[in-house]
Amino acid sequence: GTPEEVYERPNSAFVARFIGGSNVLRVTHVGGNTVEIGGHTLEIGQGEFSGPGQPMSVCVKTHDLELAPVASAGTRGNNVLPGIVRSQAYLGSHRDYIVDVGQDVLISTRADLEVATGSQAAVRFDTRRCRGLSR
Repeated sequence: GTPEEVYERPNSAFVARFIGGSNVLRVTHVGGNTVEIGGHTLEIGQGEFSGPGQPMSVCVKTHDLELAPVASAGTRGNNVLPGIVRSQAYLGSHRDYIVDVGQDVLISTRADLEVATGSQAAVRFDTRRCRGLSR
């Protein structure tokens, strides 16, 4: 495919990691488009799925995740995982956060969003942008 297609829709965890800008999360396929991670479920919008009960991966770009302090409105519900902010880096145009949701995820946010290291946070997944990877 084109570079844009490979970047936006990698067909394997290897390709997603090689291209960069992605989180590749280890999950369990529940059934249909639903996966489980750390006792929470996510609905994934596209990709390949293993059989129910089987391990698989989900690819999500760092900029397709939203980070919010737990006290913020709208931090509960489907496709939101609780986590702990492990680190942050101010990079001028944006901030990168590492958040532990049972495994570390990298989130790129706008520069003015500040969530303290060590604090509880909520990570919202844009499920239309998450891609299931059976391999």
